[in-house]
Amino acid sequence: FVFDRPTHTGTENLMIGAAMLPGETILVNAACDPEIEDVADYLNKMGAKITGAGTTTIRIQGVQSLRGVEHRPIPDRLEAGTFMMASAITNGSVELTDVDPDHLEAVTAKLREMGSEISCGKNRMTVTGPRKLWPTRVVAFPYPGFPTDLQPAILALLTVADGASVVSDTVFPNRFSHAMEIARMGADIQISGDEARIAGVPQLHGAAVMAADIRAGAGVVLAALGAEGISEVR
Repeated sequence: FVFDRPTHTGTENLMIGAAMLPGETILVNAACDPEIEDVADYLNKMGAKITGAGTTTIRIQGVQSLRGVEHRPIPDRLEAGTFMMASAITNGSVELTDVDPDHLEAVTAKLREMGSEISCGKNRMTVTGPRKLWPTRVVAFPYPGFPTDLQPAILALLTVADGASVVSDTVFPNRFSHAMEIARMGADIQISGDEARIAGVPQLHGAAVMAADIRAGAGVVLAALGAEGISEVR
């Protein structure tokens, strides 16, 4: 099966579905996210025969049965990234434990570019937000690129950066429902196709806003954390 473009959930679904199909299934142009490797590790513990997870070509040799096992999922990099950005927008300092810094390299690079101080250890990260956020360009891209699921969160940060920024999303080009909600707080955001152009403002202000989905919700919550006054997220 050849994917037209890498898809995280699509790769996992076909990998799971093929685990007990007769013969060999080959997934080409598969997504490479850490969670896909984790699902493959889990299935292999159960008796599946999967190789190549974490690369663009995955091979699954079907087996007749799977067995029950114990498995602990990897740390949630999107949750960790959201906390990192919460620190950045509030000029706060946060220590994250039970986290894999290797899964967050693209996020760490962008936050450092914007002025955050980040130190990494084994399963541990410390993030200190800057007094002034610097603008940047962000391109959401399949792993190991910047995660589309953290695009709304970093857009919130860029609305109060000192200068002009651009955010584009190559994974979900229309994923900007949060932009208009953050604009209700006083942000200056212009959407054109798959691109958001942001002119940083000195301060956001509390407002009543809507969360269209869980990731958009994270974006507006971060904007509210950095805003002056009370916000209500519906």
